[in-house]
Amino acid sequence: MRHLKYFEQLLESEHRQHPDREQQSRPQPKKGEEGIMSAADMMDMSFDTIDFAGDWKKLFGQPSPNFDMLIHGEPGAGKSTFLLKMSKYLAQTFGKVLYVSSEEFGAASLTQRLQELEIVSERLFFASDLSKPLDDYDFVIIDSVNDLGVTLSEFQKMRETYPLTAFVVVLQHTKSGDYRGGKDWEHEVEIGAEVIDGVIYVYRNRYGVKGILDIFEPISSTDSDDEGDSEEMPDIEQARESAREKGKKKKRDIRENPHDGLKR
Repeated sequence: MRHLKYFEQLLESEHRQHPDREQQSRPQPKKGEEGIMSAADMMDMSFDTIDFAGDWKKLFGQPSPNFDMLIHGEPGAGKSTFLLKMSKYLAQTFGKVLYVSSEEFGAASLTQRLQELEIVSERLFFASDLSKPLDDYDFVIIDSVNDLGVTLSEFQKMRETYPLTAFVVVLQHTKSGDYRGGKDWEHEVEIGAEVIDGVIYVYRNRYGVKGILDIFEPISSTDSDDEGDSEEMPDIEQARESAREKGKKKKRDIRENPHDGLKR
């Protein structure tokens, strides 16, 4: 695709202007001589983290500033709604956010959702593709890598080029319920989450916390001693099974009532 070719040219230009960048990697703790450290030195190490609070902390913990995250789910499950809420929180609290929405950029549906969710921030920006440099942004959300045609190797190049930037990528589900792009994406990121019927489940997290959150309920961004009564939600396997049964029922209904299916 044209914008991906432009992105490859952009990476080559970045390398010519900053040849030392190729030697950079995502920030790593300082190691001892010949890559060996004592247990005491390891215990004394400190790392920068993002001070997520409230429901965000319960969901993700406190990841590093340059975390990378994968989110996947069925169409209409609530992925974009969640990402818009997350974009607002990141922009209002931590830094500049670029939301790359290849399918909805400039569409009435995105404008309506922004109005409904009251997504307003001077540090939140939108783009239709990845044709522009990402240096100015602390967080980049790509919705979706499938529609943009971004491969795993191209994503790896992005991270090498922008080692201080956090990335959130969205992968679309296939008809079989898996996500397009294969499991290699899952092993490449630090945080993996799935959205099922309006609930996000964190099932992989190198920072320890694996939370569950109802996307369509108000999301708290402050810590509170009063936790209140929270609704108990099914675990991810129960939610997946429930979603599969709903999908099967919908297909049966369409087969039995094809005219109703056309109206949908």
